[in-house]
Amino acid sequence: MDTTDEDEPNLLLEVAEGYPSDEHRQCIRLPPKKIAALQISTGDVVKLSGDWETYAKAWRADREDWEDNAVKATEYVRVNCQTKIGEKVSVQPVGSLPEVESLTLQPYRGFAAQFTSEAVDQLRRQLERTPSCIGQVHPVLTNSSDVSRKDIPVVVGAQSPGVGLISDSTTVNLSSALLPDSESDSGD
Repeated sequence: MDTTDEDEPNLLLEVAEGYPSDEHRQCIRLPPKKIAALQISTGDVVKLSGDWETYAKAWRADREDWEDNAVKATEYVRVNCQTKIGEKVSVQPVGSLPEVESLTLQPYRGFAAQFTSEAVDQLRRQLERTPSCIGQVHPVLTNSSDVSRKDIPVVVGAQSPGVGLISDSTTVNLSSALLPDSESDSGD
């Protein structure tokens, strides 16, 4: 689903390190002049095109970064766009996105994690109002002492529609690899 218009503004910007406070969010930071050039407001969704395409919310950069000609992107946004710091990405506004009706989360590249089926509501709340598309990696926070990281990456394996905003009514499914053996064997 292509949600951009060829007549929409399109900026080619260098990727810079995102802010630590944004690390668990699917967002980017732009200087106010770039937000104006894109004809968007803070909090609007943009499409980033590197080797892959991804969607993120655009927020205003901190004052000390207003003169930069860069897009501040966190690790997860860079993974989803398949780009690195110093490379160029295209940033383009998108219109309003539909709500995601349903999505299926699965483990990301060798990260082992298991969630109980009761955790689905918590996962949905963490991801609410997040732009999402098939193949996108989302960090989900955990307070488990069993893991070395406080965030667990999960990837969207299936989603309807293919691009949208996760909402409180989105049905979140977990692939059997994310469920404990006792739950995945029971047919839930």
